[in-house]
Amino acid sequence: MARKRAQGEYPEELVERLRSELKLRTEDEPLEALADVNLYRPVASNRPGIGAAIVFGKKVLRRTISWYVAPFVLDQNRFNRRVVRELRSLSAAARWDARVWQRRPGDFALESGLGSDREAAIGARAGFAQHQLGTAAEVAVVGGHIAQLCGSLPGRTPLQLPGDPLSALLQQQPASLDAVVAYSVLGFLPPAKLLPFMEAAASRLRPLGLLIVDGWDCTGGDLEGGSEERGAAFAPGTVDPLMVRYLPGSALTALLGSRFDLTAQEQLGVFGSLSLLAVAATRKP
Repeated sequence: MARKRAQGEYPEELVERLRSELKLRTEDEPLEALADVNLYRPVASNRPGIGAAIVFGKKVLRRTISWYVAPFVLDQNRFNRRVVRELRSLSAAARWDARVWQRRPGDFALESGLGSDREAAIGARAGFAQHQLGTAAEVAVVGGHIAQLCGSLPGRTPLQLPGDPLSALLQQQPASLDAVVAYSVLGFLPPAKLLPFMEAAASRLRPLGLLIVDGWDCTGGDLEGGSEERGAAFAPGTVDPLMVRYLPGSALTALLGSRFDLTAQEQLGVFGSLSLLAVAATRKP
């Protein structure tokens, strides 16, 4: 090709046009604009005298083989669009990290969907925690309602760790805590942070240290939210617009996994239209 260009067989204008058509798109262009492959590209020729014949021949050839090529292009386009949708979904899920724990001034309060039952739910949590903590001395509270919960634990001065619960726990020394109270956490964490949070809690607790968590249950609910086939449809606004999953007892037990032994499980009551479940578990030696 270089030899023919040097001999002038490929006009520079044509080369420039081809380069322009095949130039990579900018990074700012949305993925949707790149998803569809164009089956019909412009056909042109600048060869003097025979250019029209070349263009006509190319069009005839393209029409002749289009029946064979078109199905592959259509399949590729369907695949590309599906990939773009999945990428958009993953991108939206990743944005939960900042939204869950950093609410802007004036935003709705945590679990505001409960209305007048919100304070009662916080009180029920505090009562369960106070009963389970026993003689635990070094207690850390992460997640939601930190100030209200700490004020409802008489005779204790828990370590208050606001902000993202996983980051807050990772800043603590390993095996430095007797108990971790993590209310309004597991129902809000992005999926990628669930198991790392459980691991962080286990590593910051002393042997036989206590972890207290909760979850909103619903009839037929499951780890990632209910469905029409499996029970009540997932309706995050029932509790909080940023909630991402229901957590029945089976889901909480599964999340505790091999690092904790379940010691107590209690239905704290029905608040709004959902049942609130609290669980206490000790770290395995």
